[in-house]
Amino acid sequence: MTTHHVNAKLVDSHQGAKTYAITLDDGRDAGHVEAASPADAIQIYFQRRCAEMSAQIGQMVELDVAAAVVRAVESGGATPIERTAHGVVPYVAAARRMGYAAETHTVGGRVWLRVARDARSLDALKSQIDRDAIEAPSPMSHHDIKAARQHLGLTQRELASMLDTDHQTVQRMEIGADKSTHRPPAPRMERLIRAYLDGYRPRDWPQG
Repeated sequence: MTTHHVNAKLVDSHQGAKTYAITLDDGRDAGHVEAASPADAIQIYFQRRCAEMSAQIGQMVELDVAAAVVRAVESGGATPIERTAHGVVPYVAAARRMGYAAETHTVGGRVWLRVARDARSLDALKSQIDRDAIEAPSPMSHHDIKAARQHLGLTQRELASMLDTDHQTVQRMEIGADKSTHRPPAPRMERLIRAYLDGYRPRDWPQG
C-alpha cells in the first residue's frame, strides 16, 4: 500500500510501548497508533482505514472502484487506477471486501492496484508492472454478456437497471455481432458486469 502521504511521529514511549501521532501530508491529524516502529504505525493506520472503508463501501456509490478490482483480476492481477476523493483506500477496501489481498503500487507517477488471492502473490505482481507485462482482459462477446446475465440470475430488464441503461440496449448487446442491431457494451457497462460476476452487489440489487 502506498504510504508516502502519511507521516508517523513518536509522541510517547513507556515501558517499551510506543505511541505515534499520524498526520497526513497536508498537516491534518489522523489520530494516534501504538506500534513498534513508524513503518508499523503507518501500516496499522492504513489497515484501520481499510476496515472503515470496508464497512462503508456497501453504502457508497463506488461502482468504478468495484469495477477496477475486477479489472485488476481479469488483467492478471493489476490495473492502473485514478485516485478518488478518499485517495486509493477505497480500492484496497473494496478488494478486501471481495476476498482479495490488495495493495497499491506507484510507478512513474502512475498508481496501480494490485490484487491477488493471498498476500505472498502481491509482490510478484510488482515486477510484472515494472516490465509492462500486465495485459488488459479481452472484450466481452454477446455470448459472454448473455452467459453473465444468466449466471447472475437476472432478466434483461434487471441487468439493464443494474447497468443504468434500458432493456433494448441489453437486448442489442446479446444479439450476435453479425446482426445490424448488435451493440457492443460500453466499457463502463462491461466493467460493471465483471464486477457483478466477481461478487460486487449494489444496494438496489434485485431480490428474487
